[in-house]
Amino acid sequence: MKRSVCSLLTALGFLLPCQLTAFANSSWRWISSVRPYTVFPVVIVITLAVECSFIYFFANVKHWGKILLVVGIGNLLSFIAPSLLEWFWGMGQFGIGYLEYLDKLPIYMVSVAYLLLTLLVEVPLVYLFFRKKAESKKRLLLAVLLSNGLTTLFTFVAERLFCHGAW
Repeated sequence: MKRSVCSLLTALGFLLPCQLTAFANSSWRWISSVRPYTVFPVVIVITLAVECSFIYFFANVKHWGKILLVVGIGNLLSFIAPSLLEWFWGMGQFGIGYLEYLDKLPIYMVSVAYLLLTLLVEVPLVYLFFRKKAESKKRLLLAVLLSNGLTTLFTFVAERLFCHGAW
């Protein structure tokens, strides 16, 4: 029962940030040379370090390689998959490349929807994988929730500090 609920929540999480709307105002321009996708490589390294450290030290799961792999997959799914799916369903059909789509996308990528998606995807994935390896299931859940909240907030702030756009 728990796995089917987690599977359902994960599937819904993938659909949450995927909007299939058209932007009527085409005058959006990024003012800065930095785009959200150019900030992500640095943010990903910091995110992985923070989330893995929380699980390793706070939840006392002593498997660095497995933690890095599972957290990495969770982050990949929660940060990249929504925009990739949206591009594929929308712009990819019109011959616009993925990076061009991200360059012209008139929105910041990290929002409340991304936090929810992160929690819906990463929390069940990491929790289910490490629940038997953790010293305490409650500490593991708390570590995953806190680290994901902090890293999503960090990404949100970094994106808005370095990426500037206007209509």
